[in-house]
Amino acid sequence: TWELRRKADRLRTDLLQSGLLTYIELQDWKLETQKEQLLRAQEQRFRDAENRMQQNLAALNELSPISVLNRGYGLVLDAAGKSLSSVGQVQPGAPLTVVLKDGKLQVTANDILPMDLLGGKETQ
Repeated sequence: TWELRRKADRLRTDLLQSGLLTYIELQDWKLETQKEQLLRAQEQRFRDAENRMQQNLAALNELSPISVLNRGYGLVLDAAGKSLSSVGQVQPGAPLTVVLKDGKLQVTANDILPMDLLGGKETQ
């Protein structure tokens, strides 16, 4: 594209010097060239913005709760519908809802067994 632009500029200069192209026509030609360059730059910016948007959308989809459920995880809710993240938030006999990718389970907490997260062993 740079080589073509140089050739076009050289041709315009030759035509102007030979008197075949008036100053106004030359300015009009330059304006049209700049307009085309601006349109191409604008199109490229739109493509770049669309690519960034697609990347951001993909990242958001990976973080969405539905995506997490689709990977085999579940969401545990107490009777009030509040999400739980620790066994310390549950009392024995408490009703719970477990949300999975394709539905819900209504369960009861029978035993509370805290786990050592580093060793993976139950603690008392």
